[in-house]
Amino acid sequence: TEEVLGEKAAVDILSVEPLAQTKTPLRAILAVDSSGSMGNEKSKTTLGELKIDKVKGASRFLIKKLLDYSKQGIDVGIAILSFNGNKVSASDFVSNNPNGIYSKKDKELNAAINKIKVEANRKTPLWDAVNLALDNSIQERGYKVIICLTDGISNSGSMNLEDVIEK
Repeated sequence: TEEVLGEKAAVDILSVEPLAQTKTPLRAILAVDSSGSMGNEKSKTTLGELKIDKVKGASRFLIKKLLDYSKQGIDVGIAILSFNGNKVSASDFVSNNPNGIYSKKDKELNAAINKIKVEANRKTPLWDAVNLALDNSIQERGYKVIICLTDGISNSGSMNLEDVIEK
């Protein structure tokens, strides 16, 4: 018995296979919180770094690790979504790729991470960002992963956790 979304449920695991053996495409969206709390002086880590700098470093690490699957023959595409304010839209995908939101190039993805800027006094529409990521990954083939990098709870936007779960 495992706990799934706060509920106890019996889960049968039929098999586990390493991604590299499946040759199944992988699409990942890194949703990065760029709200005011990520960059203000009060929110520095114990080492004195701004949270956004830690998140950018973690994003670069994730990009490298995910793109490593490309070397094993996996079709990997990664999108970067920066979110803050009261709503999130498709224009919040940060990309240098003219062919859509997903990129397969390390340089493009790291340039997108570098473009992310914290906007002071902006809130965190976390569930709106997750919803947008879901909407943009649903048509993709293969495995889909959404990774949210945030420091807090959703405090703006129109969606809530229950809305996202219902999708």
